Amino acid sequence: MKLWHACRPYSIVSSQAWEFPRLFVVARLSGLRVMGSKGVESPNTDRRILLFEGDASIAHVVERELRRSNRTLTLRTVGSPEEFLNELVGFDPAVVLLDARPPGIDPIGALSIVRERAPSAVFVVLTDVAGESTALECLKAGASEYVTTEHLIRLNTAIEAALEKQRAQEETQRAERVLRESEQKHRLVLESIDEIVYRVSTSQEYPFRGLVEFVSGRVRDIIGYAPDEFMTDPNLWINLVHPDDIPVLTESTMRIVQSCKPGLREYRLRHKESGEFRWVEDRVIPERGEDGRLTGLLGVARDITDRRRLEDQLRQSQKMEAIGVLAGGVAHDFNNLISVILGYSELGLARLPPDQPARACLQNVIAAGSRAAELTRKLLAFSRQQVLQTRPFHINDRLDSFAMMLTRILGEDIEVTITKTPGSTLVNADESQIDQVLLNLCTNARQAMPRGGHLTMTTRRVNLDEAGLTVYPWVLPGEFVEVTVADSGIGMNEQVRARVFEPFFTTKEVGTGLGLAMAYGIVQQHGGFISVESRLEQGTTFRVFLPFATHMTRVDRTNPPGPIRGGTETLMLVEDDLQVRELACSILANLGYTVIAAEDGVQAVHLFEDRKGQIELVVMDVVMPKLGGYEAYQMLRSMNPAVKVLFTSGYAAQSVHVNFVLKEGLNLLQKPYRPADLAIRVREAIDDK
Repeated sequence: MKLWHACRPYSIVSSQAWEFPRLFVVARLSGLRVMGSKGVESPNTDRRILLFEGDASIAHVVERELRRSNRTLTLRTVGSPEEFLNELVGFDPAVVLLDARPPGIDPIGALSIVRERAPSAVFVVLTDVAGESTALECLKAGASEYVTTEHLIRLNTAIEAALEKQRAQEETQRAERVLRESEQKHRLVLESIDEIVYRVSTSQEYPFRGLVEFVSGRVRDIIGYAPDEFMTDPNLWINLVHPDDIPVLTESTMRIVQSCKPGLREYRLRHKESGEFRWVEDRVIPERGEDGRLTGLLGVARDITDRRRLEDQLRQSQKMEAIGVLAGGVAHDFNNLISVILGYSELGLARLPPDQPARACLQNVIAAGSRAAELTRKLLAFSRQQVLQTRPFHINDRLDSFAMMLTRILGEDIEVTITKTPGSTLVNADESQIDQVLLNLCTNARQAMPRGGHLTMTTRRVNLDEAGLTVYPWVLPGEFVEVTVADSGIGMNEQVRARVFEPFFTTKEVGTGLGLAMAYGIVQQHGGFISVESRLEQGTTFRVFLPFATHMTRVDRTNPPGPIRGGTETLMLVEDDLQVRELACSILANLGYTVIAAEDGVQAVHLFEDRKGQIELVVMDVVMPKLGGYEAYQMLRSMNPAVKVLFTSGYAAQSVHVNFVLKEGLNLLQKPYRPADLAIRVREAIDDK
């Protein structure tokens, strides 16, 4: 039965490996004989028999009795110890017949010599009644049979029985050796694969309270426990399961048991040393006896922690991308509304006398509109649709200037350590936006350390090659500048950490929930990425990765805006939002311009064709129904290659809607804009040679 249980776990690895031990065990239990080619003996095989008998008359009788068998035999008879010892080696007998009282030698000693010099020979003792006690001693010492001289008729039968017993022993030994070799081979196979292979003998009523019969050594690498620990504690496995996974695991196990079909389960097991939970995918096969009752569960469990982590990261990335698209669309619509609110408020304010009480009301409207505009800028930052003013600079240099204000921001109870890597930390980025990212991260760290603590900022160059991508597999390989902001604060649990970059998500009593979301969007818009590591009471570490710039690039300097001036030129305003269109027309008309309004790109093309040579500048929204800004611009250029266009948009220049503006070096006015902004940019576009 020990052999039976030792073989059973291998059935899930190789059907052939399982079949031979199973057939062998069944054969042994049923009394059949399993023999190799060496164990088969033909009736006509020549049998060599060595007879040691000092009495010649008895030797003659024994020889006559041996000749009565149907076998061909070769008989050697010796009467002295010297002859006996010589023939043991030279004759190589299959059967040794020894008188219980041989001359000149002790029978027990003779048996030892036979075992040493002819170990495959069968030892049969011949004795009379007086020597029967000596024959029994020989049997205890290892002789196969004994025959009395009064019953020599049993001699051939006794020899056959002894030979058959010897063959059975040899077959058993050979089968056990094959089984041990097979077991060792398959154990090596089990230990070499990445999965945990196990078997539990159990019952249908108590699927978790059975005896763990086997666990492969891979369990030590995955969760830190030795296989023997599961043998001694049947409840260890279920005690390691994450509490949240126990109900689902119990339900799935009962379903497998009741349906008698293989099943797949995913759950978490606690690591012995680190205490972290590792995800495993467990394939289970129920076993039933002949009576149909459950006898055990065979399982193969593999570590899928890395796969689950990647899936979570992908879902998080997709969720953040969807939220970003939504936030960008909302910000775009809000920009149109805020443009109208700020524009009409400023126009109304300009028309009121200084002593008019309504001026205070309009000023409050303008202040609220400005705050709303700042909110939309944060949403655009998160959705990666804000306008960036990028230039090359070294992160190390920026960190020096940033460190000067950290003390005022964090307070004296926060100890700050800054470690900078030597060498180049060049990036091509918007300095003010990177400052905003670092400021948000440091502010978040300060709030996580209400009783003071330690904040560490480090910089270094990293090359995310194939090895580095095992940690951050969702990014493209390349060289980055890494900025780390680590605190010794209260940390976050897994649920909070998973949502930390979502807009409007906050754990603070007072807060907008946009700080980290904006940092996430800014870094993404720069072509980098940001990650977070945190545990409760163990602090939090944010890692910001920005693409490394290999060389300095030319920086375009923008001249400061000049004074507000109007003109008498004819302009075309193309805007699909009615309120924004009416506001812009009013502003431009008040400045002296003649304004032709169009509500979409199709109408703009028709109006432009009717007034060739009259229109000095086209002020056109980028995203419009029927015909978008880029397509309308191409058609206007086909009619007048020298046409001047000022684009407006609530999206950023880097967004998919507006990226052509930067590529072709065209003018762009970002919404929401104020009347002065529109006036200055229109005049600049007309005067641009």
